[in-house]
Amino acid sequence: MEMLIVKNVRRKAVNRVLVLLSVLGLFSLGFLCQPPYRYVLRDADGQSIEITAVAEIASDPDLSQDEKRDALRDMGIEDELLIDLLLRDLGGG
Repeated sequence: MEMLIVKNVRRKAVNRVLVLLSVLGLFSLGFLCQPPYRYVLRDADGQSIEITAVAEIASDPDLSQDEKRDALRDMGIEDELLIDLLLRDLGGG
């Protein structure tokens, strides 16, 4: 009889551990399966560009428009239309 009780206790403990591991596995899958950032600004090499750095350039009152354009190009932004939009929207102009 004691052997049967010990087996039941062990079985319950194993079941609880399996349930816990299953729940933890599901949570970890949720963290690993995050969607990719679709709206990240990237340079020609695929490196992400910090929008705060772009905003600092675009709103710098000490830089002329041409200097701002050159600075954005130096960051890796090559599309002239995108540069126009960034300067307009982030530069307040």
